[in-house]
Amino acid sequence: MKKSHLFSPFHLSNLTLQSRIILEYAENTLDKKTAYYVQCAKDQIGLIITNGAADTPAGSNREEAMNTAELDEWRPVIHRVHEAGGAIALQLFHTGRYAYKGEKSSDPAASSARLYPDKPEKMELHDIYQSIQAFADGALKAREAGFDAVEIGAAEGYLIHQFLSPYTNKRTDQWGGTFEKRLHFPLAVARHVREYTDAEFPIIFHLSGRDLSNHRDIEDETITLAEQLEASGIDMLHIGTGLNETRRSPLSSEDYACFIKAASAIKNHVSIPVAASYQRNRMEEADKILSDADVDLISIDKCWKDN
Repeated sequence: MKKSHLFSPFHLSNLTLQSRIILEYAENTLDKKTAYYVQCAKDQIGLIITNGAADTPAGSNREEAMNTAELDEWRPVIHRVHEAGGAIALQLFHTGRYAYKGEKSSDPAASSARLYPDKPEKMELHDIYQSIQAFADGALKAREAGFDAVEIGAAEGYLIHQFLSPYTNKRTDQWGGTFEKRLHFPLAVARHVREYTDAEFPIIFHLSGRDLSNHRDIEDETITLAEQLEASGIDMLHIGTGLNETRRSPLSSEDYACFIKAASAIKNHVSIPVAASYQRNRMEEADKILSDADVDLISIDKCWKDN
């Protein structure tokens, strides 16, 4: 099989990736992460994206999850990935209403007070501004620790997505209601992160192209958001799908086709790179997507091997 599409180098801001493959992978222990990441870098994965690091104590969904106060521990991991020829980005996120009480000192906080899984406190203005600042601080810490880029986690129903969706945002102030008001939080995060990092440091924004729910079709809204994110200084868009509670398993071929279609539709309206989420992890099929679809990169959730 020719690998001219998947395994061709790609330039993201000042960062040169050895391929057009992005890996999103979560593992519990740092030792296991290190060994796996190094092997993936040797296997020509272009960019490794860590599982999410919480921006505040209330933003984590479990006690052992990463947080941005511990990034110095990642310096040896980053060094080994670089030695293997790879690049690594830190995902920054806030789980919002997906957090659990009792696992941390802070109660869950979200755009609105809803009952999933434990009732979170509705974020007041100072909470919102604190979270925006925490995303920016986390990006600065990631750059100082040696990460090659950051990804702002705004897909699959986490806090930023909760502000975007009328399904989860029931606010009536300047942070909710109309689509224009629901855009305020994600755009404020994007602009503040850009302000806190130098212009050459790549910022990726991970958003859901579709909700996979019966509540709305968000394609037009997502395209508008994508255009405004580009204007805010975001360097790449990474298109996922769904809220956590609307994800279906097993996913069909039609589902994956919709994922790629959503990313391709966004790519037609922006000039920055767009990565499509692709969970089937089939190399030949992924290579064909890059050759046929209007997307720049493919993200997978585990490394593959040639058959």
